Formats: sequence, C-alpha cells, structure tokens
Amino acid sequence: MTHKSAMLGGVNATQAAGATSYYPCQGFPNSSALSEANAGQPFPLAGVIRNLTVSLSAAPGTGNSVTIPLRVGNASPASGPACTISNSATSCSDTTDSAAIVAGQACDVQVVFSASATAARVFYGQELDI
Repeated sequence: MTHKSAMLGGVNATQAAGATSYYPCQGFPNSSALSEANAGQPFPLAGVIRNLTVSLSAAPGTGNSVTIPLRVGNASPASGPACTISNSATSCSDTTDSAAIVAGQACDVQVVFSASATAARVFYGQELDI
C-alpha cells in the first residue's frame, strides 16, 4: 500500500530577477539566497516525489519566466518534476513526471528567475509516496 504525504515549501523573502536559488523540498526559509549545499534535505525513507505545484506572489512579466525543477542528490532527474511560469501567469504544475529518492539522498527545489522577471515570493508543494 502506498502512503501519500504533502510536502509544502516556499520562501518568506522575495527572489530577485536573474537569481537562481535553492530551497528545501519542505519548509519556509527566511532567505532567498540559499545555496544548494544549504538547502538540500536528506530523506529518511525511500519514495517517489510527484505532482509539483508552484505559485508566485507576482507574475514574471511579458517575455519573462521562472523555471522550477525538483532536484534529488544535487541534480535534476531526467524525467523529474519541473515546471515554468511565464508572462502573466502566476502558477504552474507538473502532474506527469516523478522522481525516485532513496533514503539518505537530499532533495531541494531550484528556482531560476529570468534576467528581467518581476521579483516575487515562491510557494510550492509536491506529493511524496512511500
């Protein structure tokens, strides 16, 4: 039997245009300038992460985007959850892709704002199946 759990996260600070930051798969850090080494959370159990959903406090603006891939073991899995928010949109989701994680591997979310994207706070959630 598969057990499902929601992992919710975001950042309490605004991320600036042109910035790339990393956030824990779960939790709400106060800084928007985390490195991947500081953001990755080791998982105590093996499982599958799926159904990534992301929202922004402001749209990126015309011709701009924010790209959000889930990362496992400091890498973006080839078919791992990821989505892009563009132009006037403020949310995206990936309900197709998933990423396996083994006990002890780190998980984080990378957030990449295009060079002229409107600064915004980032909120995200994903499902963990164990």
